[in-house]
Amino acid sequence: GALDPLSTLLAQLIVIGLAARGAGWAARKLGQPSVAGEIASGILIGPSLLGTAFPAAHALVFPALSMGALGLLSQAGVVLFMFLVGLELELNALSNRADSAVGISHAGILAPGLLAMALSLFLYETYAPEGVPFWAFALFMGTAMSITAFPVLARIIEEKGLSHSPLGNAAIACAAIDDATAWTLLALLT
Repeated sequence: GALDPLSTLLAQLIVIGLAARGAGWAARKLGQPSVAGEIASGILIGPSLLGTAFPAAHALVFPALSMGALGLLSQAGVVLFMFLVGLELELNALSNRADSAVGISHAGILAPGLLAMALSLFLYETYAPEGVPFWAFALFMGTAMSITAFPVLARIIEEKGLSHSPLGNAAIACAAIDDATAWTLLALLT
């Protein structure tokens, strides 16, 4: 029979935790950050691999009705993690480098943004919704592709012991400025 929602959520957390820890360990053994393995574990036990290769097993562990609660819990976890990253960010160390952080972060938006806009020339016909002009599609693609994987960067910096170093603080600040700018642009474009 089906488990109650709490039992289902707990079982999912156990499966996700074991898969993430195992893949994180394997990634570290390969000289990669554990977060790379944790991301790979999500692909392995998610709909991409497990759901395609063994749909019955995937549906048993991750029934469709339970995905709302799991998604909400995962978003809450990311919010709490990002709050902790913000608490550790040393703004005083960045005050004399604010101009360079803004310049670096905006260059980090510009380069992938321009590349994605160029790629839009090839993607527009296939992927643009009906009635969307090319310029809007290209701007959306450019902005969307310039958003960083901020939580992943924060985990790598933390794992490498750079959280309280000038380099780690600068990288986090640049990524935060990049994401704030890019998400604002994306909201304006949509």
